[in-house]
Amino acid sequence: MDSQDKLKKNSDHKFEKEVSSFQSDNELFIQDDSIISKHKKKARNAKPVQILENYNGSDEDLKSLVKSDFKFWGWDKKPRTMLRFIKPGDIFCVKLNDKKYIFGRIISKIFFGRVAEIFNYVSSTPEIEVEYIDSSKRMFAPIVLDSYTLFDRKFEKEADWRIIGHQNDYIPTDVDDVYFTFGEGAYCKKVDIWDNKTFISESEAKKLPELTAMRNYGVKQLLKEYIKLE
Repeated sequence: MDSQDKLKKNSDHKFEKEVSSFQSDNELFIQDDSIISKHKKKARNAKPVQILENYNGSDEDLKSLVKSDFKFWGWDKKPRTMLRFIKPGDIFCVKLNDKKYIFGRIISKIFFGRVAEIFNYVSSTPEIEVEYIDSSKRMFAPIVLDSYTLFDRKFEKEADWRIIGHQNDYIPTDVDDVYFTFGEGAYCKKVDIWDNKTFISESEAKKLPELTAMRNYGVKQLLKEYIKLE
């Protein structure tokens, strides 16, 4: 079942009367040119924004429909999330310091942890609007998180990672070329975000990121290349 079929199957009932079809890139169009230009400007060079076809309502009504795919409970409600409750589509927030917060989304679960993406959006508060989630690009390629340490047991005192929301019926995009590698010599393998493993040559393995469940320190080392942490 491809992503288009999954989207149709999982569409909320309130959308069924408005949505007639999805294009192959999962982007829909609105008759109101002003809304089209607004959303296309935000979505340029980013992941597609899902918009209703033949939509004749106001901008505010559109925002409420898009937001219906998301549920947010904020920073203070769940300082800790148990491992078994962490799932694809979860939106998380990371406190870098008193003035900087970054955000990301859980993509999938594999045997080694949770595959996640970090958005190229930095805020002075632990809050993010749906429009920023839809229009943000990835700060860097997806990584594997040590979700047990970061969200459940929270062993690292200086780390503050929290699940602050969830995207219903989330379907990952731009992940066909995301692989991690493990093993040595003739036993090198690559694994995709769905936990499918394939034997590969040692030379091919050297071109892929090593499968490592990253904790707070490792993620911050990556972030230093993109933002100032002080």
